[in-house]
Amino acid sequence: MQLDIDGLSVHAEQMGEGSDVVLLHGWGYASDLLMPLAKKLSAKHRVTLIDLPGHGATDEPEQAYCIEDFARVVAGTLEALGIKKAHFAGHSNGGRTIIALSRNHADIMDRIALMDASGIRPKRGLRYYFKVYSYKLGKKILSLPFFSDEARKKYTQGKGSADYKVLSDVMKATFSRIVNEDLTPQLAKIKSPTILIWGENDADTPLYMGKIMEKQIPDSALILYEGKGHYAFAEDLNKTAAVLGSFFN
Repeated sequence: MQLDIDGLSVHAEQMGEGSDVVLLHGWGYASDLLMPLAKKLSAKHRVTLIDLPGHGATDEPEQAYCIEDFARVVAGTLEALGIKKAHFAGHSNGGRTIIALSRNHADIMDRIALMDASGIRPKRGLRYYFKVYSYKLGKKILSLPFFSDEARKKYTQGKGSADYKVLSDVMKATFSRIVNEDLTPQLAKIKSPTILIWGENDADTPLYMGKIMEKQIPDSALILYEGKGHYAFAEDLNKTAAVLGSFFN
């Protein structure tokens, strides 16, 4: 179904009956990534999947969004669907969205599952800062009038990840705003019981982030998936469905 939320056409799907569970996907994907998990949980719950702004069948915003805007869209979608309280599970940026949601919409949150969630500003080594500042210096030099537009274009096209390069300008700006916001201060304010599902070998949101969340979130527990990576929840789907089913019940 498509809903008009915050000036966007937002795509949401529902299945099953029972207490409400909301599933939120990570950056660069859509709710279909969580569909296999949703089908398992729908045996005992009404599961709602939402395509976040600029993903799947949901519109891109007209201007760059921050993670608080993502949270507002989710809250507005649930209000439109008549959902007053729900359990939440989010992967990666979906987990970040849930953390942001706890700022101003804690009243709609029951239990929370954060799955290899982002939201903590990563530790950066000297190599990272060298790359960032050398890139900025290169752009500044190329802004001098005797460099051609073609030279500037070639320089910028050679930088950044493949995922970033294919984004529209507004989603690039959105991505930049989101990844540069550190939600660590919000963790201690989360009041909902929380489980953290984490892959031991996650290279995108490393395990130390899960351990920080476990330490900071008052009522939380970390569940380690040994040998798994950033998509640990999907790598052992049956285990995830069992863990969430027990936790949400």
